[in-house]
Amino acid sequence: MRYLPLKPRLQRLYMSMHTATNMRWHKEGLVNDDVMRHPTDGEAWKEFDRMYPDFAADPRNVRLGLATDGFNPFGVLNQNHSTWPVVLFPYNLLPWKCMKKEYMMLTLLMSEDLGKLIDVYLRPLVDELKDLWENGVRTYDKYTGQMFTMRAAVMWTVNDFPAYAMVSGWMTKGYLACPICKENVTSSWHARKVCYLGHRRWLPWDNEWRQNDKAFHGTKETRLRPREWSGDEILDQLNRLEFGHFSKGVSKPRPTTHLNWTHKSMLFELPYWSKLKVRHNLDVMHIEKNVFDTLVGTILDIERKTKDTIETRLDLERMGIRSSLWMQNVGGTLKKGHPFFTVKPNGKKEFFNFISSVKFPDGYIGELKKCVRNRAKPEGSLVEAWVAYESLTFCAMYLEDVETAFNRPQRNNDGGVRKEKLSVFAQIARPFGDPVKGESFTKNDMEVAHWFILNNCEEALPYLEEHEQLMKREHHSYLYAKKHRDLFPSWFHAHMNKLKELNSPSYDEELYNLARGPLHIELFSGCHVNGIKFLGATRDDKLTTQNSGVHVPELDHDDNDDVADQQLSSSIEIGEETLRDTNIVQEPFDIPGVPEFEISIDLGDLPQYNAPKEANEDEDEWESGNDSSEDSDSYYCSSEED
Repeated sequence: MRYLPLKPRLQRLYMSMHTATNMRWHKEGLVNDDVMRHPTDGEAWKEFDRMYPDFAADPRNVRLGLATDGFNPFGVLNQNHSTWPVVLFPYNLLPWKCMKKEYMMLTLLMSEDLGKLIDVYLRPLVDELKDLWENGVRTYDKYTGQMFTMRAAVMWTVNDFPAYAMVSGWMTKGYLACPICKENVTSSWHARKVCYLGHRRWLPWDNEWRQNDKAFHGTKETRLRPREWSGDEILDQLNRLEFGHFSKGVSKPRPTTHLNWTHKSMLFELPYWSKLKVRHNLDVMHIEKNVFDTLVGTILDIERKTKDTIETRLDLERMGIRSSLWMQNVGGTLKKGHPFFTVKPNGKKEFFNFISSVKFPDGYIGELKKCVRNRAKPEGSLVEAWVAYESLTFCAMYLEDVETAFNRPQRNNDGGVRKEKLSVFAQIARPFGDPVKGESFTKNDMEVAHWFILNNCEEALPYLEEHEQLMKREHHSYLYAKKHRDLFPSWFHAHMNKLKELNSPSYDEELYNLARGPLHIELFSGCHVNGIKFLGATRDDKLTTQNSGVHVPELDHDDNDDVADQQLSSSIEIGEETLRDTNIVQEPFDIPGVPEFEISIDLGDLPQYNAPKEANEDEDEWESGNDSSEDSDSYYCSSEED
């Protein structure tokens, strides 16, 4: 076992201005609007504050979460070796920082499958946590420049279900596996395994599912929900039980009075542990995976993965429910009929094609596994690497002229603040790579893009409304919308020219440049927006991952669909308030042979469009001329999101 003391690492959080300020956020920077953004918005946190007002009075006291899980540091080379880290993380920090690697604290590293023996290894950590709660430790606060007594408390643990049993002391197997229901759990033997029923007990009395016997296991649910045990009641129950000494010997049968308790958790030695509203949390990642595997395995009828087995069908018949799923006697042989919830072969093929097309974000490799350098002593390697990482991270807080994790630009930095003042350009986007050569837009495509920008510019709204009223007076109701769309750009340009000539107070240089229309286009293979990388289709198709969430290829559209709105609204989307009335755009914004790219359109110099007399309109090209105009340059970007 390796133990890394906790106190000096908590003190470091207040020795640097980078973190000393952020450690107060949970109280001084919190927004109370009934939205769950951080654990401090939860009822468990609020109840803890009401119960221990002295601790809650000082926002510098540290709230911690504790997590542990086992992993194999060798990958698949040795299936018998198991390493168990215990990690603490401070919840005082902002929601997007409290779970960052820089602030996680590895305190324990154990090298065996622990079971209830985990309490033996938790002894030094629990002793230190008790001292931090009762006595605290004198700490220098860089923010105030004064010393104070820092205290700390563990708010809860975060584990998967097997680790839940080790940390809580309640075995999560067998007929009494549920740590909430305890002896009131509804469980029985079905299809060679223990199954847990009676979930409808938690529903409100007037819920229709309580009376629906056919959709469940043939009975109506009239029972109350199981009682909720308080921490003090659990502690009192544990104090009356005798568990004996910890050992690795053959486990003895538990007395019936012990229910599923295997040991009294060491964490109950913390004075506040029995008072917590929530002591243990389940890691939803494992639950999601298990549910997904079960659903997919059953729907696709995957051998050894499906829950629709012969034993399950026989069990349904024994229970007398869902006769359509009973085994069928065909010529003296029992056979499974095709259930309604199983996908047919053609459907399986479509499903597999869909799954193969899904692209997930770049994978995350276990940080601890990468630290193993000495395979003979993996735990020593892990601790050595982690201590070095923590030291470098702490020192980096004091380096100003050197690029560190605290001052380094984000990986997908979008380039800072734009110089344009118009709201439609508020979305920052930074293209990367060299402009794609040999690609261009037609005149029609440029006009569609220009109209979209004009129609979604807040500052141009008064002119849009003025011109719309003008078109209503001059044209029929069925025609004015099209005339408004076709004539507004030229009318707006002429109007802004007039305001400039008259030196009108309402003249705006930004709107004047916008009215002149798009001049120059550069196509890029991708761009950075809000710290996220977006790739064009051509580049993205070459990768097995996708850089902004889960990506699924777009479904085929009918050729007559008006797709301009969909493409442009996804390209320049800033928010619901900015995008309005995009349905006016009717022309499809598709460019044959041109993939999805970042579009950077320069509104600087005036263009000179020289269209050949016999050329087709779709083949027109825009060329920049040498205009001597002294007008200021500006540009706008639209990033085509995948």
